[in-house]
Formats: sequence, structure tokens, C-alpha cells
Amino acid sequence: MYGPWSSDGIAIASHLGAMLESTVSTEENSPVIGAIVAVLDTDPLSRNIMRFLSENKRAMDTAKGIASWWVQQDEIAVLTSLQHLFACGAIRAYSLTSGATIYGLTENPEVRAWLQKRLDLLRVRTRESTVPQTRTHM
Repeated sequence: MYGPWSSDGIAIASHLGAMLESTVSTEENSPVIGAIVAVLDTDPLSRNIMRFLSENKRAMDTAKGIASWWVQQDEIAVLTSLQHLFACGAIRAYSLTSGATIYGLTENPEVRAWLQKRLDLLRVRTRESTVPQTRTHM
């Protein structure tokens, strides 16, 4: 049986992801964009992974490497976030001949541009919410 994370499943899923990437619309009502929004809005770890990728667009690594070097989080939690990001089309998974799977940002230029805008907006909102409010004395 092929699962999305078996070695054969990765090859199949990667092929389907490539087909999806070539036809995706980045309009807000697009099912792909809607799925990405849902993941980014509900999973802070996915947002952190995508922030790293938005700043390092050519970066690729295994779940273990991403957990250790990119986000300093538990590998199992990272793998769950990677599965969500892969399922919605935000990232691609590549199966190496060694059996390892590496993950990187989607190659679709429209999705990449939309993700960059979205993450820039989230970054601005995060900065605004962490700036201490000054009080005026009367």
C-alpha cells in the first residue's frame, strides 16, 4: 500500500504536487491558497518553517535537519507540520536515492509570491503586536 510518506508515495505525491503547481491560481478563493491559509493561520510551527523558507528560498533539508537547524523544535512536531505544508502545496518533498526525504519551498512562482506577501504581512503584524505601547501622562 502506498502512503503519502512511503518512498513510493513520496514519488507519486511529488509528481502530483508538480502537476498541481503548474495549474494553481493564487486568487484568494483558490482551493490551494485556501488550504495554505488554513495551515498558516492554525499552525505556528508551519509559519516558522515558511518564514525560514521565505528568507532562504533555495534551502532544503530533512525533517531532522529542519527541526534541529531551522526551527529548533521537536522532530515529530516538525514532520507533522511538513506533512500539512506538503498537502496544501506550500512545499515540495523530494525522495533521495538514499531513502531520505528532503523538503523545500514550492517551485510555483505565483504561490511563492503569494506566500512572500502573506508572510511579510504576518511579520509586520507580529512586530506591531510586540512593540511596547507608550503611555502619555496628562
